Order: sequence, then C-alpha cells, then structure tokens
Amino acid sequence: MVIYISEYDSPEDPQGILKQTLAMGSEFPGPAADVFLAWTLRLGLDSNVAEAARAVIRDYHLDTAEDHGGEHAKLVTLIREAAKGQTVTARRRGGARGRNRSQS
Repeated sequence: MVIYISEYDSPEDPQGILKQTLAMGSEFPGPAADVFLAWTLRLGLDSNVAEAARAVIRDYHLDTAEDHGGEHAKLVTLIREAAKGQTVTARRRGGARGRNRSQS
C-alpha cells in the first residue's frame, strides 16, 4: 500500500487536500462536494468537523479569502458552513412520490 503524505499534512487537513485544492483558485475544476467529502472522511470518525473547519478557516485565511467564484467558492462555502456546525444535505427531487401526488 502506498500512502501519500503531503508537505501540508496537518490534523485539521489530512494529506493537505484542502490546502492544495484551495491553492488552485479559479482553476479548481471541482466538484467541490467531492473534495469536501474526501476531507471529512480523512478527518476520521473521532474528529469534530466543525472544529477542524474553524482551524482551516483560520490557518488558510478563508475568512478574508478572495472570491474566485465557481467550484472554489462552493468549497469555501462548504467549509464555512461546516465551521458553523451546519449540515449540508442534498434533497432528492421528483421521482414516483412526486408523480403520484400530481395524479391525485
């Protein structure tokens, strides 16, 4: 097994995934949600995501970060929401349930 250790590795950013992604700025192609998910999974089950996100915001100066738009901005938004302890959930739209209601 090969384990990649980045020079940016820290307890709040295992393997430096956020540091390296954020450094790309507007060139980051995304998807932001995938990077965010990978980061949270690398934190581990015993980690507090909100505390780690606050540390990332502080250490990477995301509170005053330039808005690059696109996927970069989405990633920063996800990190900021995590720092507030907010849960980001995706809602499924439509499907059989929605179709059945319209037929009633």
